[in-house]
Amino acid sequence: MEVELTEKITIFPVDRNIMSFQTNPKLEGSNIIDCIPQIGKCPINCSECYYNAEGFFTDKTKPLIPSLEEVGDKIVRVNSGHDSNIQKDLVLRATAQYKKKFYNTSLPMFDFPGPVVFTCNGRNTDSSFLYVTEGLWNVMMVRFRTNLWNLELLDDAVAYYAYERNIPVTITFMRYSKCESIPHEFRHEYELRIHVFNQYYCLKKEAQQDIVDIYKTPTNMISMCGTLESSFCKDCGRCEWAYNRFMGRINFSEAVKAACTNYSTI
Repeated sequence: MEVELTEKITIFPVDRNIMSFQTNPKLEGSNIIDCIPQIGKCPINCSECYYNAEGFFTDKTKPLIPSLEEVGDKIVRVNSGHDSNIQKDLVLRATAQYKKKFYNTSLPMFDFPGPVVFTCNGRNTDSSFLYVTEGLWNVMMVRFRTNLWNLELLDDAVAYYAYERNIPVTITFMRYSKCESIPHEFRHEYELRIHVFNQYYCLKKEAQQDIVDIYKTPTNMISMCGTLESSFCKDCGRCEWAYNRFMGRINFSEAVKAACTNYSTI
């Protein structure tokens, strides 16, 4: 049975009794581990979605749910390829066991028992992004899918989320499986390159550096996913940095509230 979400978007059924775990090669050597409770393709189907495309590191026929022993002291990254707001009850049940975790979504609903990474321009990457006003207290980082023809949007998103609301923005440079997906006037700025294990048309490193330099600050509030030389999380560390920053701010806020409460009872 399939449940309609919107026109041409369906939620795929999941056998909740089947669990499987396979290491994401992109995360090897990092302090992050993946969890994807759903099966099948993500019904949101953002353009150039690496999760839905051929070459993803699992076949998506079983949930990807690490045991507590496999997790250890790592941070659980929930639905980096899928979306945590799809089959949300299933996602929450599967991840309740993890102490350190964050959720990923491109939908503007952030009521999760852990911080959220919000992709603000998932389905309309080239033409718009979502200006969200509610629930942002639980967003640890905003992700912006970036190419050479949406840089004005990037500038607006950085201003709205990073400068005005103090939420880190991560520039995720788009990768294209076909050259035809790139407007003709920008094709000379892209080159075939290996990302982890798969080949894509990627923005040249010089152009990536130019874009990142525009927003470079000592606070690291705006930066790119990965590095110019590496696609692996162990060489980047941005998600871990954003998670620790968020948790530190939450713990500080709770400590201040506790101190004020104790003071008022003296």
